[in-house]
Amino acid sequence: MEKKNLKRKSLDTQKASPINNTTNNNNSDKINENTNKNSNINKNKKKQRKSLENENSKVENIVNNQNDQDKVVRVYADGIYDLFHFGHARSLQQAKQLFKNTYLIVGVCNDEITHRLKGKTVMNGEERAESLRHCRWVDEVVENAPWIVTQEFIDEHNIDYVSHGEDLCLDKDGNDIYQFVKDQGKFKTIKRTDGISTSDIILRIVKDYDSYVMRNLSRGYTGKQMNVGLIKETSLQLEEKYNQIKSKVKLLSNQTEQNILSFLQRFSKKLPKNWEKMIQQSPTSGSDTSSSNGDEDDILEDDTDDVADSNISSPPQNDPLSPTLFSIASQNLENNNSNSNSNKNSKKKTTTTTTTSKPKTATV
Repeated sequence: MEKKNLKRKSLDTQKASPINNTTNNNNSDKINENTNKNSNINKNKKKQRKSLENENSKVENIVNNQNDQDKVVRVYADGIYDLFHFGHARSLQQAKQLFKNTYLIVGVCNDEITHRLKGKTVMNGEERAESLRHCRWVDEVVENAPWIVTQEFIDEHNIDYVSHGEDLCLDKDGNDIYQFVKDQGKFKTIKRTDGISTSDIILRIVKDYDSYVMRNLSRGYTGKQMNVGLIKETSLQLEEKYNQIKSKVKLLSNQTEQNILSFLQRFSKKLPKNWEKMIQQSPTSGSDTSSSNGDEDDILEDDTDDVADSNISSPPQNDPLSPTLFSIASQNLENNNSNSNSNKNSKKKTTTTTTTSKPKTATV
């Protein structure tokens, strides 16, 4: 009986199986659809999260960049800076403008190490440091700076970058003293200004030594103060006086030439054409020229009456003329007057002779 019941149950289940299969398939499809929907939703959520993360990272980068730009960058530059000039100022300007917000620290080496390793300076260490403090590009001055920058010095002053010129600075062994800074990526190169340096300025002074000594002597300094001997001092003073007299004589000669030219322009009609040759031939006396002054070809035409018949007896005031030129002009005027008077007398004689020689008419 039990076997028969089992068979019946199996048959019943077989008859009901197609319906159950269809329902199961429908359920599985629904489940798959739901899972797909859920997976799509999860994918969209992940995309949204990634996009949000990207946007956040972009914002963070922008903020970090702004913070980096606004961050104060400490730059270090060192040197001697003797006789501070515009070449020094330009190099410090370049260092100051390396970053948007730069704090420029400038180190000055002291006199002892500078005189020992480089040479004598004109200004002492305090004067060199003080001149740097008055430069607009400098934020801080470090006196007694080391000749070679070390890592301890960089850490002590919180230096971010070290700036220096293009020329290599080598130690005794021939190694670059800034190589460890370059390896860290903290070295910045600065261009030098051509045509100006402390050595060039000193060369100019040494080249014109005498003129600068005389300049200071005229300003009240003594030869002892400038380490100049007494003989050298007196010789320079005599030379200066000689040059002053020479310049005054040259000035006076130029003035006399101008006065002569102005006189000649006034009375050019009264002078012969070859007056320059006449001056050269007889620089002191005008007696030889008086014989040739009577020729009409040597005298300029002057049909008008004497502009003033000015009876020149002396040169005009403030015109230092040579006596030869004045004598020539006066003789020419006298000759012209005598010639005109003789011409008038001859004309009168001819008129009187013509009137007397007319024949008398007989009266009837």
